[in-house]
Amino acid sequence: MDAALAAQGYAKASQSTADPRAVEYQTFARVNNMLAKAKNAGPSEFNKIVDAVYKNNQLWDILAADIANQANPLPDDLKIGIIKLYAFSRNHGRNVLKKKATVDALIEVNSNIMKGLRSAATKPAQKKSEAT
Repeated sequence: MDAALAAQGYAKASQSTADPRAVEYQTFARVNNMLAKAKNAGPSEFNKIVDAVYKNNQLWDILAADIANQANPLPDDLKIGIIKLYAFSRNHGRNVLKKKATVDALIEVNSNIMKGLRSAATKPAQKKSEAT
């Protein structure tokens, strides 16, 4: 069996069994990496900013759709906060594309979400260790 094919199959299998918070964290990390690289790109590489903002918008669109789902178990106050961040991110992204803003605020918002995902992922592990 081809090693690359085996690696792809393993990656798909591990993604399907990964903790949803870990998958969200990794997705935010990839988008933030794109935004950071775009920030450091030269003026002649504006397409990198366009691509990064587009990916950021896609991520926030998916997140907002998930929050709007009636079956989403998050508390209402957290949902409202996320929707506000979604609106900010989309608006700020438009300003970046108009060259009226930088990607710094998008990176900061995403980094804060990542911190929240990381701390939320450690809480169940702490509860399990406290129970034993």
